[in-house]
Amino acid sequence: MLEQDHERLSLRRQCWLLSVSRAGLSYQPVAVDEQNLQIMRRLDEWYMEHPDLGHRRLVVLLREEGWLVNIKRIRRLRALMGLEAQFPKPNLSKPGVPRQRFFYLLKGLIISTVHQVWATDITTPAARLYSHAKRFLLRDGYYRFAQPIHSPLAVEQHVESRLVCRYLAAEPTRMGLSSNF
Repeated sequence: MLEQDHERLSLRRQCWLLSVSRAGLSYQPVAVDEQNLQIMRRLDEWYMEHPDLGHRRLVVLLREEGWLVNIKRIRRLRALMGLEAQFPKPNLSKPGVPRQRFFYLLKGLIISTVHQVWATDITTPAARLYSHAKRFLLRDGYYRFAQPIHSPLAVEQHVESRLVCRYLAAEPTRMGLSSNF
């Protein structure tokens, strides 16, 4: 690829054209010595028995066997071998499976009249935090933060959805509104 005795291009120009460092031309890779091969064999044996061992524990085990090693050497050899400990990695708080998202469906809608938009809310009253009673509210969207239209209805925690649907269908009719809820 590079010619040392090129008649028109210098070695410097050839390296520049190929985007290669000139310092890398004189580098001769060093062969792995026998001691590192023995340590790598031992690391491989331990990895097959205990894939959960980390760098620090392996340094301790090798020192107990009489090897003069440090953690940087073990990290380098394990990276060369492609071994890594089998345990949960960081970033466990990132969501794995995307959950269903509920988008705001009234974006761009101008709420200009009363009873145009309805909202429901089922909450636990603060005073009854540990009770099974829930508060069911039916609100008019025109008044946003106003009081609920109907007084709160206590609903049991394990109530069937039919009760809530029946209430939602009956309330606008009771108020004299259309049943298109």
